[in-house]
Amino acid sequence: PTQSRLAWWRVWRALAETRLKEAGYPEAKVELLREDEDRRMVVNLKMGPPALVQRLEWKGLTDAYGAEKVLKSAGIVPGKTIWTETLRRQAQAALRKRFLKDHRYVGGVDFDWSGTGVLRVNLQPGPLIHLAFEGQHLPWWGLKEWVPLLRSARFSQELFEEGDRRLLRHFIEKGFLDAQVAHRYEVLRGTETAPEEARLIYVIQLGEKVYAQGIQFEGNQQIPERELR
Repeated sequence: PTQSRLAWWRVWRALAETRLKEAGYPEAKVELLREDEDRRMVVNLKMGPPALVQRLEWKGLTDAYGAEKVLKSAGIVPGKTIWTETLRRQAQAALRKRFLKDHRYVGGVDFDWSGTGVLRVNLQPGPLIHLAFEGQHLPWWGLKEWVPLLRSARFSQELFEEGDRRLLRHFIEKGFLDAQVAHRYEVLRGTETAPEEARLIYVIQLGEKVYAQGIQFEGNQQIPERELR
C-alpha cells in the first residue's frame, strides 16, 4: 500500500540523515521526490559542508607533548580531517594509550568541537608516576597485573581504590585470608595541585598463609564426598 511505502521511506530518510551527520556532515539533508503518481521515488542528497577541522585551540601543551606529537597520535590533520564522534573516541583512546606507555597513568584529553571549524583541545598529561609495592615477603612477579590504573581506557580516581580491592582479592585467593592492602600517593616533583612526578605505592600486609588441614561436609546426603572434594 502507498501509505505503508511512504512511511518506510520516511524512516529510511531519517536514518540516512543521521548516518550522514555521524559521518561529519552536520547539515546533510535527504529529500524524497515522488514521481509518476508515487510509483517512483527519487532520492536527492544535499550533503552541505563537511565538519572540517580547520584550526585548533590548545590548552595544556607541554615540552613532552607538543602540538605536532599530539596531532600525530590522535590522527588529526588540520584542513583535511572531518570531525565525528567516532574520531573523538578514537583520538581519546590513542592519546590515553600514549600516556599509559609513558607512565602518565592519570593522563587524558578532552575535545570541544565548535561546529565552525575550530577544535579546542584540552590536554591533561598528568605527572610521570612510578609504581611501587611495599611489604615483606611479597611475591613481586605479576603484581602489576592487578593494578587496573595501568590499563584503563579512561582515568578516574576510583581506580586507585580498585587497585586495593583487586590486590586484596588476589592475595586472599592465594590463602592470605588476613591480608590488608592500602595505597599511598607521594608527589616527588611539582606541587600537590600541579604535580610533575609522583610515586604510587601499594602497601601490602600479607599476614600468615592459611592451609586447610582437612575438609568436612555436613548435611550432604546426595553427592559422594569424593566428588565434592
